[in-house]
Amino acid sequence: MAAVRNQQWRVANGRRFDYHAAMGTDDEQHLMLLGKIAANGQAFELAAASVLGQTIGVKQHVAGVVAGHMQTAGVLNTIESLTTDELVKSWVKLARKASEARNKLIHGAWGRSESDPSLDVHIQRGKFRYGADRLVELEEAVRLLSEAITTAPGLNKWVQEAIE
Repeated sequence: MAAVRNQQWRVANGRRFDYHAAMGTDDEQHLMLLGKIAANGQAFELAAASVLGQTIGVKQHVAGVVAGHMQTAGVLNTIESLTTDELVKSWVKLARKASEARNKLIHGAWGRSESDPSLDVHIQRGKFRYGADRLVELEEAVRLLSEAITTAPGLNKWVQEAIE
């Protein structure tokens, strides 16, 4: 898949080949979901930085700088270690699931069989995953990230403070 994706057009049987036109609905949905995961992953990291800032009692821009020097797992570990708020601790559990789902899909390797879509493969931590279950996983990752973003404790308050 990577070789085909790296160039939009290639020559096949003496004609130009449009990869996107040949992908089909399943592959279009697959790429759309990967894009949503990437975009939501960034919003998720901003939400985690905001929760970290509230937890350590600093302004939002300071929290962004601090979180920017940490991996997401470190941000979540710090929040969990410093908070006594059960709502925040519950959110950290959800955030860990969302982060794990995002990481295994975004950082995995993808392969595509032009002759047989059932042989499409996604390699996650050395394990091969075939077939349609990839769409279910992608949809679940999008759902988890969206839920973690929209339920981040105090996020609405911090967004308002940033505007003022």
